[in-house]
Parts: sequence; C-alpha cells; structure tokens
Amino acid sequence: MSHADEIFVEALQTNRKQLVALASRVVGCSWRGEEIVQDAYLRVMRGGGAPEGIQHPLHYLKRVIYRLAIDVRRGLTVERNYAETVTFNDRPATSPDLAANIELLRPDAIEILTPERKVASRDELAHVLGCLEDLSEQTRKAFELSQLYGYKQREIGEILGVSTPRVHAMLKTAFQHLSKKLDNE
Repeated sequence: MSHADEIFVEALQTNRKQLVALASRVVGCSWRGEEIVQDAYLRVMRGGGAPEGIQHPLHYLKRVIYRLAIDVRRGLTVERNYAETVTFNDRPATSPDLAANIELLRPDAIEILTPERKVASRDELAHVLGCLEDLSEQTRKAFELSQLYGYKQREIGEILGVSTPRVHAMLKTAFQHLSKKLDNE
C-alpha cells in the first residue's frame, strides 16, 4: 500500500460517520449510505489506488461519495417512476385479501420513462382492462391477479375460492376473449 493509499484509508476511517451521513442525506437511507461509502473505497483502491498529489483526501472522498450517492438517487428515481406506471392505486383491489397499492417491478423493464411513455402505458393498460369488462367478474379478477399482480394459479384459486383447474379455464377464457377483442381492432 502506497503512502497516498494509507492517507486515504486513514481519512476514511477517521471520518466514516461523517461520510456515511453525507451519503445517507443524499439517498435518504443509512444502509445505502454505508454501501456508497464502501463502494467509494473500493473504486478508489481498485482504480489504481489513491491518486498522488491530492492535498485534501477528505474533500476528495466527499466529492466521490457525493457523486456516487447522486447516481444511486437517480437510479432509485428511475425505479420509482417505473413503479408509478405499473401501480394500480387508481383501480380498486380485486380482492379484499390484496393490498390496494401493490407495485410490480420487473428488473428487466426499468428504463427512463418519459411523460409520453407513462401516458401510453396507462392508456394501453386501460384499453386492455376495458376489453375485459365483458367477462364475468370472477374471470376478470383471475386475469388481473395472474397478469397484473403475478399470483400463481393455485394462489388465485385460494383467493377466489375455486379449484386450480377452474382458474386455468378462467385464464384461458380471458386470454381468448382478449385476443379476439384486440384482433378485431
């Protein structure tokens, strides 16, 4: 370990609480603040060690940690924006056993959502749900529980009080109905 590395490690160890507090204020979470400080240390050390000639290692660490925290906060904002587009607070839960604000997060689908994409996503969802209005309430509930909330057929059967084969039949009916409605447009 070089002399510069030792100075950085000492600055990190003696000011750890202050650095964690800085990161925590930016992201709003103390355990994420801890992760950011650890990530900053690893990045500095893996990136060839501490840079030579830094006169104020604490200020340098603060800058690195602040920028990492901003990146984390941006990522969390993207995730929240995605969650808002697939949260169904404006639609009543299909069963009293469900929470009214279940959020669906698909890690592969998290992307920056523009206001236009949000509106298009909501319009598409409203259109699909509108196509299902012709179905019986129980079949519509089975479809929503399966496709919107990710419940398994066995769990849907327990919630609706029907057998698993019956749930399968209801889902098949819903998919066929939806396919016909969308093909006719």
